Amino acid sequence: MTFFKRKASTNLSTLVNVEDVYVATTTITSSHNDGTGWGPRCVTWYFLVKLENNEYHELFAGKKIEKEEDTHKDDMVVANFDTPYIEKIEPLTEYLRDKSKKKINIQLLFDFITNMNVLNSLGAFEDNESDEDDEETED
Repeated sequence: MTFFKRKASTNLSTLVNVEDVYVATTTITSSHNDGTGWGPRCVTWYFLVKLENNEYHELFAGKKIEKEEDTHKDDMVVANFDTPYIEKIEPLTEYLRDKSKKKINIQLLFDFITNMNVLNSLGAFEDNESDEDDEETED
């Protein structure tokens, strides 16, 4: 059996305009019951999104991602299980070392967002948030 390595594409269609891409921090309420009795688990997940017609769509699949404020209807919070809701949107440029970069390869974007989600799952971002909270309470 032979394995073939895919050649790296030099096609310009694999490049994305940096200014069109945002990093969405979302919350997903899981429908999975882990048996602890604590109720549904809320998971923070990062997506790369594009703004199209005043709606955010996931960069790779094109699926619309709801904003958190869209869940408030008639003074009630209505949210579906296993659906990501946007808490925060930041331009991709906030995450780049070279802020002057205009185009970026889509594979690098995929690797970036995968790394963000893996690090988040391992708790890498929780320490930063708790450190900031500790600093605020000390003042």
